[in-house]
Amino acid sequence: MLLSFTVLMSWRFSGVAAHEWIGLTLIALIVTHLVVHWGWVESSVARIVTARRRRFVPLLLNAALFLTMGTALVSGIVISKVAFPNKLSPGDYLHWHSLHEMSATITLFILALHVALNWDRIRTGCRHLVEISRGRAGRIPRTRQLSTIDLVRRVAWVIGLCAVVYGLTLVAAAFTLLGARSHGVPATT
Repeated sequence: MLLSFTVLMSWRFSGVAAHEWIGLTLIALIVTHLVVHWGWVESSVARIVTARRRRFVPLLLNAALFLTMGTALVSGIVISKVAFPNKLSPGDYLHWHSLHEMSATITLFILALHVALNWDRIRTGCRHLVEISRGRAGRIPRTRQLSTIDLVRRVAWVIGLCAVVYGLTLVAAAFTLLGARSHGVPATT
């Protein structure tokens, strides 16, 4: 996902079409990542509720990452020229584009913090994958089998959170457009 995001941030090299299709692929990767790691989200929220504040910062960071990346992805779909051609007026396009750029830039910084805080886990996972590819896998971590109900519950939560981000993005865009029009920007035709 980090590689995908890095390519997305350098869209002038990859081109608009590749930028849009990689962005859509990233949505699938993020949803998969959230479904796989939903247990961590639940346990982190439970720890905060039981007053273990040590986990508050990573949870807050992940929530901010989810909101900013979600905003970048939703606004990217709205301003799409290839995957989902839009009918935005030039003024509306500029407002959505500025929201897209701002949220993507903020996401870049939060993503760097996210990777830094989870570096040990990333390194351990990569080492394990290398050992598996060389046929020298040592102790394979035990994983708990997900029941169908758990999987459906996780997917429902992720879809619900995605809907919330989409809604918040639309509300933010509406306020941005209303504010711009009150400052003399012409209305859409």
